Amino acid sequence: MQSAKRTRLAVDTNVLISILIGKELAKLKPMLRSGQVQLVLSPMLLDEFKAVVDRPHLRKYFAPSAVDRFFALVRRTGHFAADVPPTGPISRDPKDDYLLMLAATSGAALLVTGD
Repeated sequence: MQSAKRTRLAVDTNVLISILIGKELAKLKPMLRSGQVQLVLSPMLLDEFKAVVDRPHLRKYFAPSAVDRFFALVRRTGHFAADVPPTGPISRDPKDDYLLMLAATSGAALLVTGD
């Protein structure tokens, strides 16, 4: 059950990467630890995150140990939901339609994306 003070967020992979790298979105890490914010996770989202952090041009921004710690935090504090395939294209970027379905079916208050 979602607490009154907890905000459940569905986030795009680019947002997870931004949280990992730091800067402004790094402020979400303490909010995750405290339970104020809870990320909605799904198998597709976690698979995409793992694939993106392995891209050579991004590896210079974070140490493998930082990826491991962040992944453990996200898994420990996240809300897990099943991937629900869309019945057809629902956005201008069909490869992200799974995120819209994840937000709609998981009780997320917001969908946060960089695009």
